[in-house]
Amino acid sequence: MKTAQIISLLLYLFLTATIAQTYSPAYKTEKVDTVQLRISKLERSVRENKDAASYYELAKIYWSKDSYEKRNRAFDYAYYAVAEDEKNIEYKYFYADLCQSFSRFKSLDIWKEILEIDSTQIPALLNLAEFSAREFQEWDNSYRNLGATLAPLQKWADEDYVEAVKYYERALRIDSTNYDLCLKVALFFEKNNKPRLAI
Repeated sequence: MKTAQIISLLLYLFLTATIAQTYSPAYKTEKVDTVQLRISKLERSVRENKDAASYYELAKIYWSKDSYEKRNRAFDYAYYAVAEDEKNIEYKYFYADLCQSFSRFKSLDIWKEILEIDSTQIPALLNLAEFSAREFQEWDNSYRNLGATLAPLQKWADEDYVEAVKYYERALRIDSTNYDLCLKVALFFEKNNKPRLAI
């Protein structure tokens, strides 16, 4: 009798396991994509509240995606975040970083707006200085071909040089002990044949 009970128990367990394996896909719950769930919640919040924080979070999520369409959406959401909360420096830095990929001159305006909010923002000063330094190096000793003559572009290069120096000096007045800042300023002067200023 015991043997029959054991065999029927084993048969029951075997059949239960087989049926569970055969029919389990019908009973499994779908794995929830947490990022997609978060996106849908944020998009609902944007539709209902138009709040800057949701725009900003959506912009960060979409910027991390590897598609042109998603990055364009990130740019739009960052724009709306800044438009909804014009005094938020964190949103402005993020938007300025995106603008470097889409519209580099717009990033200049944003960095200047950041300085209007808080004139001690060294990253904004450095971004402005480095932008002007790149422009200077691009135009230094350059000429524009006007057909029969070559027109020098040194005037514009010199203006960019003065701008770069102005922003570097402002940053140094705020924090002259910042090693990275001092190194960037020294390298700028060294690269532009002004080693005495680099010291």
